[in-house]
Parts: sequence; C-alpha cells; structure tokens
Amino acid sequence: MVRSSEQANDLIDLVEKQGNVFAVTYNYTGYPMVKQARHMVREGKLGDMKVVEFGLRGPEHETVLKMLWLWRGNFAVGEPSLPTPLPPKEPRRKPDSGPPLPPADEWVALSDFDPPTKTPPPSQIRFPDGATSPVSRWHDLKVAVVRWLQEADKLGPSDCPVCTAGGIHLVHTSPVHDDGGPFRVPIEVGALWLNKGALTGDINTRMARRILSEMGVDPATVHVLPRSD
Repeated sequence: MVRSSEQANDLIDLVEKQGNVFAVTYNYTGYPMVKQARHMVREGKLGDMKVVEFGLRGPEHETVLKMLWLWRGNFAVGEPSLPTPLPPKEPRRKPDSGPPLPPADEWVALSDFDPPTKTPPPSQIRFPDGATSPVSRWHDLKVAVVRWLQEADKLGPSDCPVCTAGGIHLVHTSPVHDDGGPFRVPIEVGALWLNKGALTGDINTRMARRILSEMGVDPATVHVLPRSD
C-alpha cells in the first residue's frame, strides 16, 4: 500500500482523523460462488457449521489433508473424518556435481582433474620440470600455464594466437581478437596477453589443458594439488 514508513504514518494519521475503518478485505467476497455459499449458510442449508483454522506453510500433503478436513466438515454427511495420510514425499536428490576430489595430499594429473561444481581451486600446480606455482583463483591455472610455457621457451609471439576449438583467442600478442574486439578481461603475462574468460573451475581447467596441448605439452604431465577445505 505504501513504499515507506513515512507514508505509512501519514496513512495512519489520516484514518484516525477521519474515523474510517481501514483494512484489507477478503478478495473474493464478490465472486458468485462465495455469494452463493454465504446465502446457503444464512439459510441453514449446510447444517451445523464448523470452523477450522490452519496454515499453509507445512508440507504439501499435510496442507491437502487439512483442506480436505475443512471441505468434509462443511459438506459431507455426518461427522468429518480425516483422510488416510498420503505417503511422505521422498527428499529431492541433489544433482550430481561430479566425482569427489581426492585427498588434499595427492597430486592429480591435469588431464584427469574434473573439479566438482562450486569447489575451490587447487592450491598449487606442478609442471613436468618440477616447477610449481601457487593458485588462489581459478584463472591462476591459465596464468601459471602461460608463464611456465614462456619460461620453458615453449610459447612465444610466433605461436600466437592460441585459440579455443571455436576460434576464441586465449593467448595473443595483444589483447585483441581477429575481429578487432578487445579481450573482455585481459591479463598481461610476460610478453603475451591472456584472455581471462570464464570464472568456473571446469572451464578454466579445460582452457589450461587446451593451451598446454596446443604447445605440445601433455596435460597428463602437469599436476594440481586439490585443497582440503
């Protein structure tokens, strides 16, 4: 009715000043079926009336039973009887979010790493030469891969652009696509630019594998260390 406490106070003052009744009425008083029911009650055509109060916040089957009780109490012959309870609903199964992560003290090959939905990124990534890099955000996987490939002389300007299977630039000498459009979130890594792209763990993992494979590095030789928390 109002959009602020000030408007509410003004409305209260107006009602008190005019001495009117201010209330939210029952919305269906003008419906023909409601008028007919009111007429039947006043004429005594429904017998002894019973009033049942119930809320609508419980489980669905309990709500249905209470509504049936109200209906039977008004229209059934004789005393109302509670219907046979419905069987309890089975709890909803949560969607499968993928295989569970291995213990935190076990390195997992990047080729086999399949992070479940909404899990934190691994704490480290380890490359074939034993070099490691810390990971705090999912896109750090790609940053570490691009940095290591450059340091290992496996990726340079002449290898760019490195693209997805759909032709989207992942790594380039400048943060620009072939059509002239800029990278949405460019990250400068050494002499090259990385397209940050998606935030989810599964996509960042696939893109890191893609960059390695395009540069001739088997993702099975690169490992990540999942977090324990």
